[in-house]
Amino acid sequence: MKIIDQTNDPGFATLHTLVAEFPKMASVAGEAELDISEFTKLADEDFAWPEQRMFPIHNREHTAISLAYSKLASYTPEYVADTLYKAASVYNISLEEVFSTDNTKEASLEEVYLLPEIQRFIYKEASDIPALDDALQRMRNQLTPGQQIQASSNLNKLAEYHSIPVSEQTMKQAGVTTTRLTSLVDWLEARGTAANKLGSSSAPYNALTTGITSTSGLSMTPSEQHKLASFIGELDQESGVDIFYGSLLPDPMQTVFNTNISVTKLAALDDVLTNDTLLQKLPLTFWTDALGSDILPDITSTDGKSVDLQALKTVLATLPADVKQTLKKQLVAYA
Repeated sequence: MKIIDQTNDPGFATLHTLVAEFPKMASVAGEAELDISEFTKLADEDFAWPEQRMFPIHNREHTAISLAYSKLASYTPEYVADTLYKAASVYNISLEEVFSTDNTKEASLEEVYLLPEIQRFIYKEASDIPALDDALQRMRNQLTPGQQIQASSNLNKLAEYHSIPVSEQTMKQAGVTTTRLTSLVDWLEARGTAANKLGSSSAPYNALTTGITSTSGLSMTPSEQHKLASFIGELDQESGVDIFYGSLLPDPMQTVFNTNISVTKLAALDDVLTNDTLLQKLPLTFWTDALGSDILPDITSTDGKSVDLQALKTVLATLPADVKQTLKKQLVAYA
């Protein structure tokens, strides 16, 4: 999806829509000079997204307008939002001035926003949770990875409090699911292929894949998962493959949070090392990658080509506790 701001909005049609949605914004930005030639004279640092020369922040009026446009962006690096909020603070712009949808309505003390900084996705009572869950999924591509995480995390907390289930995708975006390494690598490789077809380089994706597979990628903390999703989003934006989101490629959050296995359930999976069905379906390469090639003679059948289940279980029982814990997390991703 093309990202639009005042530098590339033909006839400022999108801006008219934003003014209609946020009438207070017009009073803040009413004196702005909407001349495309003006933006070509600005330095890179006059934009919240300097690499793309988008979202001007060189004065109070354009900072307010840029904040409004940023709400519609399918993706921007997280620092862009940070820069916009800092600029708003410098110019003494309150977010309520920009994003209020009603000039006269006073907010209820019981109203909660899933994205409070921009007053978006309002929650008033438990019955709102299913509708908010649906709205988050429908509007996912309009949110940055950071906003997806924040909104989904807040909704998940409200849902848990009221014992109301939310969708699997919201749980993933909230960072309460694990990462399946094989799926993550597959989608990174697919991104590399797509990048090449667009005339971009696949090297950044190849480097990321190498880095992930050489470490304990499945033991990532939610914070590490979030950072990875944001980084993949930046690579996608730079290579142009973000145009394939929802058709040929999953977005960064779906790519990283790609299972329905809750991180909080890991501790309850003590039986994963004795799950015969799971152990039998894994190839020898899994065990050599996880435990080293020296393990082969101890776990293979007489032909050396397949796993001897009983021999494998005997070896697993003798592993140190820390090795078992790491192996358990890896096995969970294949469950």
